[in-house]
Amino acid sequence: MPRPGVAIMDSPAFFTLRVVVLGPPAGVTWALQIGRDALEGPVATARGRITFTTQVRVAKLAGKAMPRLLGVAVQGPPDRRFLYLNSGVRAGQVATCWDRGL
Repeated sequence: MPRPGVAIMDSPAFFTLRVVVLGPPAGVTWALQIGRDALEGPVATARGRITFTTQVRVAKLAGKAMPRLLGVAVQGPPDRRFLYLNSGVRAGQVATCWDRGL
């Protein structure tokens, strides 16, 4: 059930967002933030790159021209949505000096 003021489009558009971190520091854990406190690890790691994916839905805000992105990993106010990547301590790595969110 949509929240007040959010009208879902006639044909909701779902798509996959893929974020690739190129050249991450060696030995540092990375995670995609889900909601306020949960973390999701990468779907793929390879030498020099870490990949995250998440499903996103598009909704139309009542009275607004711009659509709104919705999904478990989508953060921020309706008109400035973003994904949040955590690294080091914020990604659950205990013994590290790294403690960043992007």
